[in-house]
Amino acid sequence: MASVSDALLAALDHQEQGRVVEAETLHRRILDAAPATVDAWHLLGLLLAQSGRLAEAEPLLRRAVALAPNRPDCAGNLAKLLMALGRRGEVVWLCQAVALIAPDRLEPWMPEILGQAGQRRLEGGDPRAACRLLSLAAAAMPGSGVVQAHLGGAFQRLGQNDAAEECYRAALGCGFDTPDLRANLADILFARGRSWQCGGGHAEALALFGEAWRLIAGQAQAIGADRARDLCLFMGVSRHAVSAYENAARAFANAVMLDPAHPAALDSAARAWLDCRERERGARALMWRWTLDPTNVDLCLGAARALERAREPGEAAEWYARAARLSGDPGHEASAILSLNLTNAPAAVVTAAARRWADRHAEPLTRAAPPPAVRSSAGRPLRVGYLCENFLTHDFTCLPLVEHHSADFTIVVYSLGRDDDNELLARYAAAAGLFRRAHGLDNAALADVIRADAIDILVDGAGFSSHSARLLTMARRPAPLQIHFPVMTTTGLSAMDAVLVDGTTVPVGRDVDFSEQVMRLPIGYHYSPLAPTPDAAREPPVAKTGCVTFGSFNALSKLSAATLEAWALILRRLPTARLVVKSIDVTVSDQRALSRALGPQLEVRGPTASVDEHMASFNGIDIHLDSFPYGGVTTTAQALWMGVPVVTLAGDRVLDRYGASLLRAVLLEDLATRSLVDYVETAVALAGDVERLRALRGGLRARMRASPLSDPVRFTKDVEGAYHALWRRMSGAAG
Repeated sequence: MASVSDALLAALDHQEQGRVVEAETLHRRILDAAPATVDAWHLLGLLLAQSGRLAEAEPLLRRAVALAPNRPDCAGNLAKLLMALGRRGEVVWLCQAVALIAPDRLEPWMPEILGQAGQRRLEGGDPRAACRLLSLAAAAMPGSGVVQAHLGGAFQRLGQNDAAEECYRAALGCGFDTPDLRANLADILFARGRSWQCGGGHAEALALFGEAWRLIAGQAQAIGADRARDLCLFMGVSRHAVSAYENAARAFANAVMLDPAHPAALDSAARAWLDCRERERGARALMWRWTLDPTNVDLCLGAARALERAREPGEAAEWYARAARLSGDPGHEASAILSLNLTNAPAAVVTAAARRWADRHAEPLTRAAPPPAVRSSAGRPLRVGYLCENFLTHDFTCLPLVEHHSADFTIVVYSLGRDDDNELLARYAAAAGLFRRAHGLDNAALADVIRADAIDILVDGAGFSSHSARLLTMARRPAPLQIHFPVMTTTGLSAMDAVLVDGTTVPVGRDVDFSEQVMRLPIGYHYSPLAPTPDAAREPPVAKTGCVTFGSFNALSKLSAATLEAWALILRRLPTARLVVKSIDVTVSDQRALSRALGPQLEVRGPTASVDEHMASFNGIDIHLDSFPYGGVTTTAQALWMGVPVVTLAGDRVLDRYGASLLRAVLLEDLATRSLVDYVETAVALAGDVERLRALRGGLRARMRASPLSDPVRFTKDVEGAYHALWRRMSGAAG
């Protein structure tokens, strides 16, 4: 008998020649004789399938595959048969087998079967099986973006992000692009960026976050606002960490737009806007944030401070008041009163606010306080105590008194500031009979110390601007005579006996604005430089250039809308003029706002490096334009000292009239105007009077020295006269 191999060759010949019966008969004889002959099972199955006997062919081909699982032809032909029978789902394992054994033998439709099966496994929650199938499909169809995208999804679910990223990028390279693919790739980049961020690699994190954002930009709705929001938040964190505050703020703002009620997004946006000194935007974010947490005092205070710096004092006052209502803190309510002074609120409104503050916080302390001990002053000097918080404006007035008091007074200084390095403290300590560092004492303890020191006259110069609400020390009546000086507004305290002013800051008839007795001095403020200053320039700049240079060196928080309007009118009248605005608190947003209001004639400068440079800056301007309603005090005095005349607009409140008081002291009352029109006209007229500007440049400092404004001895004598008069009046009333 012929061998099995010979019989197979004969059967195959019959099959190829179309002799179906002969081929089938011979294949069956072979199988009867040698049932493990794979080729016989395989070829007979093919023969029956080709003859249309599909059902009979299936078990034969299955037997061939079972006997030879590594034969791609067997597996492939069984797969074709099952496809012909419409049983597509049963061929996956066969296609997988072919792909593993001989990928070059895959039929064109097989990778598609593998890809679809892999997608189903992925959707069914079996990423490992999906990964196996999709990897085979991707190897067979490297140009299929769909397969690459699904394979990336399988890798990502398995935590193999590097492989997933490679697949996603391959899919994009094939032109396959969907929101889900972009979102998934963005998630990988986002996760990697967070890892860098946690390790301090913010630059690397930003690069990844930036690419992730570019992938999903404009697709927040499609990919989910939460995912986009979180990406924006982390982008903001890394930008903020590398001091890219404006870019950080914009990232946080995007997060807010995606989720307007997300507290962290609002908090972060507010902080970043404030850090890049976009104060109004920061305030708006805090105000919005407060609506989510309306009992949060810190949010109220943050909004108030930002609004104050953004030159919105009216709104700032409202937010300070809101913080005060929530907390009951007298300091917050005091800040609201300070902000009111930056508005055009009438004097009666400010006075009423001060009295409400006193009724709420001070009067209960006054009623509970022991009566002050009034000692006879016969044969002894009066003991005067100064509460000194080292505010610059206060120092200009307080320090010359401490240094020039006569033997009729013993001076005690209570240093309440926290700046122990302040060089002025040494001067206070050297001049005072007793110098106490008392900033660590609360108001009750400070009052006890003052009583123990047997102070006759206690003088407060901070008022509502005190960081520790030292008016509450005065409310406890530690001294028999208590005075507020220099003055911003009434304190409202029944325990405050008097205020020292002058006839310009508080004209006759305006005593109604004060709870205290109004005592008028020749001048209500003193200015002598606390350190050597440069000489005034010989000539005003206009004498050389022919074009006048205006200036304003006041704090920008004082620049009201009305002030900017007046300046704009002046510059329109003088198209060749310049205006230099210099401030310690200038920001980019300030520059934009000022430029919009004042145009190309404006020059904005930041702070100078030293007081000496600040004073020298006045030599570069011809005329200083005061702010209103809250005018300059120290800055106005500095301008006059450097020979620069000041145009001011006097209002009805104390802080509106210091400029007029200083100008009166140096015989320049005509520069203190009463209306916006007069303010503009006076500035324009003075700009055209070069000879007057030249004369003032050379003579203003001498005028100041000859007046009580800059004569510390004369100024101190006037104040001592007021002390004596008030003491006699008080002693007489007590006796």
